[in-house]
Amino acid sequence: MVMRFAVLLLLALALLSPLPPAAARPAPFITIVLETQEAFLGDTVVIDVRWSGLDEPVDFSPLTQAATVVRETAGTYIAVVKGEVAEIASRRIELLPHALGRLQLGPLNAGDTVSNSVAIEVTEARTVEWTPGPDDIRLEQTVSRPDPWLQQEVVLDIALFTRHPIRDEKVVLPDLAGLRTVTVYKERRTLEEADGGWSKIAWRTLIFPQRSGPVAIAGARVSGAIDKSRAERARFDLAAPATDLAVKPAAFAATQWWVPASRLTLADSWSKDPRTLRAGDEVERTITVSARDVLPEQIPDIAMDETRGLAITPLGVERTMKLDGERIEAQAVRRFRIRAMSPVPVFLDTVRLRWWNTEDGSAAEAVIPARRIDIGIPDRDSLIDHALADAPWWRRLAERLGAAAGLRPLLFPALAAVAVGGLAIGWRRRADMNARFRARRQARKLGALARAGDGEGLYRLLRQATAEPAVHRAVAPLLAELEASLFGPGATPAPDLGWLARRAGRALRQTQQRQAASALPPL
Repeated sequence: MVMRFAVLLLLALALLSPLPPAAARPAPFITIVLETQEAFLGDTVVIDVRWSGLDEPVDFSPLTQAATVVRETAGTYIAVVKGEVAEIASRRIELLPHALGRLQLGPLNAGDTVSNSVAIEVTEARTVEWTPGPDDIRLEQTVSRPDPWLQQEVVLDIALFTRHPIRDEKVVLPDLAGLRTVTVYKERRTLEEADGGWSKIAWRTLIFPQRSGPVAIAGARVSGAIDKSRAERARFDLAAPATDLAVKPAAFAATQWWVPASRLTLADSWSKDPRTLRAGDEVERTITVSARDVLPEQIPDIAMDETRGLAITPLGVERTMKLDGERIEAQAVRRFRIRAMSPVPVFLDTVRLRWWNTEDGSAAEAVIPARRIDIGIPDRDSLIDHALADAPWWRRLAERLGAAAGLRPLLFPALAAVAVGGLAIGWRRRADMNARFRARRQARKLGALARAGDGEGLYRLLRQATAEPAVHRAVAPLLAELEASLFGPGATPAPDLGWLARRAGRALRQTQQRQAASALPPL
């Protein structure tokens, strides 16, 4: 009962208490804000028009009576006006005065609300004597290190700092003839907010001295015009002081390759796992030298020493370079073709490259350790495939049948039956059949070369066929005709390769004899 009475009492007090007054609407206003009181004829004048609480739009037509609107932007923002939060509308207007004298802007109207008015004096442009100082414009030339080692990277920075716009500038950079150089960037324009804000034009070059002793780099020179304002203009001519380098000689003997780098690594890779090599296999080994802060041509060639049981053929070197900021990443990739000659253990020597660590000023050495490779014996299938590369089809088929475990017991009876049949037919006829098969194969090769228009290939095949006296007598006239057309002096009509191939094919089928010889390579 008491609780119900208390609730009813609170509700009654809430209903009887006076409501807070509604939020008062700010009084309407229009304000014109002027940034400067004086301007030259031909310059633009910027004003800000701000208003709030208006029922009607602002009439801006009075502004165009004595000036031209160049551009304008509009927006709104929230502000506190006389203790009340209000939304303020604004319009920023850039005006170009029409004539000299006093220019009055305003008042502007919006219904019964009237703005203030502002005035500006428009005068003839005049020039004020002004001499720019170091706080207006300056030129700097610096190097990353004054005492580099021979061929060590030096960063040359040239920078022009200015607080005001410049024009008609003429830049003369130092002559770096006789030095190896890499341009990182030139005339890079940036804005720096430190120290009140500067515009910066920068040049960066990497220098690699090629001789020891003193090296002088002339100072850069920049001239032009600088405009502090419409009235304050001046010419400038700045010259940076020369930069002197004291280049230290190489720390290695003259007979040793000199590589000054901040980092250098040596690594190798193989096109095939060398542990699986067998006699007769070929593999490529790639040795890669990666160095920082050196040019690619400063990296020496890496060589592999001759090794018993291996045939090593150099395949050349590829040098590349990329810029990472002010750092150069150089790389030299050397490739070798290696052929395993015998199934014996072989030993690859250690690969060493001595270099100078410019980070701590000491000699260092990159190493690929020596290793042993056990060359395996070639398996039977590889030997047979190599031996039968040019064998007749029936011989390859017989070997395949003999290689199958299930048919191996039938191999010798089958071969015996073939031998008996061959004897029954006659050994001479069998030899003639093989010779015809061989001649047909060569005739097909000749036809293929003729259709492809390969006259030199046709010539080489005929030269191989003339090793036999009988074939030489039949093919010699055709070979002479082809040779005169391909290699003879003067303009000789092109031969009919198809006709020559057909004639040579017929001659080969009539004369070629089969030669039997072992094709198994020696181990």
